Parts: sequence; structure tokens; C-alpha cells
Amino acid sequence: MTHRRTIAIFDLDNTLLEGDTDTLWGEFLYQKGVMDLAFVRQVRKFFRDHQNADMDIQAYAECLLSPLKIYPLREMEALREEFLSQTPGRIRPAMMARVNWHRTKKHALLMITNSHGFITEPIGQMLGFSSRICTQAEFKDGGYTGRLSGIPAYRDGKILRLSAWLKEHHLSLEHSWAYSDSFTDLPLLSLVENPVAVTPDDQLRSHARAHNWRLMEFDPGSGPAGPMRMWIASA
Repeated sequence: MTHRRTIAIFDLDNTLLEGDTDTLWGEFLYQKGVMDLAFVRQVRKFFRDHQNADMDIQAYAECLLSPLKIYPLREMEALREEFLSQTPGRIRPAMMARVNWHRTKKHALLMITNSHGFITEPIGQMLGFSSRICTQAEFKDGGYTGRLSGIPAYRDGKILRLSAWLKEHHLSLEHSWAYSDSFTDLPLLSLVENPVAVTPDDQLRSHARAHNWRLMEFDPGSGPAGPMRMWIASA
């Protein structure tokens, strides 16, 4: 039986948070001397590919997940804790206000992100999301293998993972909401009744305007705590 409960879906990077988590994690590992310059340059290239909707998800996973295979789990967990201590400064209060608005209306909240779960699962917990869909790293025999586990939460993969989540929780997308900054999430945003483009890239902004979607914009250079405006876009 499908329940008639409204769902609010939130992307993480450049939506709930300022910046891209995987890129920042890669930069952090380089700054700590854990990974070399070649690694961080590759991470930056993947971020550019993602922005251009041209990312090889398997190559991306092999690169981003490689530190989990190379180093002992305890060492990586300690680095993760240090990295996560920086997260509160990246949270957008205006976006958390939207999360709380949905929460007061008893909507089901779901965070969904392509960034890998080793980092983003605890961020989702920090932000109060009991339901989270992330790209997962394979864990086997007490350690990470450096390979993907299951379907990555990227582009159409988000739709497949979301469909499975809806079935598991006996929910539908009736009256649903979704928030994202990226044109790569157009398949997801197009599924819901209330799509919201958050500080969108140029392609998503054009699409949002053409289809009279809601837009949420932060003043340029104002940082995560800066003023936000929300309105219905017009072509």
C-alpha cells in the first residue's frame, strides 16, 4: 500500500552545503599529505567533468575511493572526523530553514547525493536526515576495496535508487519537492511536482526559467550564511 505523504528531496553539494564535498575531501587529503598533487588534480578534473555532465562514474569512483583502499580504516576515520569538523561552516542556513519548513509539515525528508557515503552519510546525519541515498564504496573483509557498491547516485542512477527507496517505504512522488543546483539532476527534478533550482548552473537556470520552476538564489560572494531569495522563474 502506498502512503500519501509528501516527500522533500535535497541534493547536498552546492545545495544544502556550499561547495562540492568530494572535491573538498580530495583537497583536504592533499593538504594533510595523504595524497599527492596528481590525485588532487584528477579530483579537480572530475569536478569539471561533472559540471559539464561528462563524468565517467567508474573512473571517478576508482580515483575518489582509492585512499580508502590504500590506508588503514582507523586512519581514514580519524581524517574524516577532522574533515567533518569543518562542515558546519559550509551549511547554508537558508536551506536548513527550508528543510525545517518541510519538517514542520511532516513531509518525508530525503538527502540524495553522488558524493561518496564514507563522507556524506555522517554529514546527512549531522543535518538531520534519517533517510540518505549516496554513492557507496564496497566494504569487504573489514576494509574498503576502492570499488563501487551498487548503483552510484549519479544522473539516472539517482532515479533508480530513488525508485527503490520509494518502493521500500511505500511512498509516491505525489505533491513531492526536490532541490538541486545541477543540470545533471534534471531527470530527478523533472519527476517531482515542485522542482526548485538552487543557485543553479547555467543550463539548469535556463531550463527552470523556461518551465517556470522555483528558483532559490544566494547573493554572489555572500557565503553560505548570505541572504537568499526565492521566486517563481519566468521565461
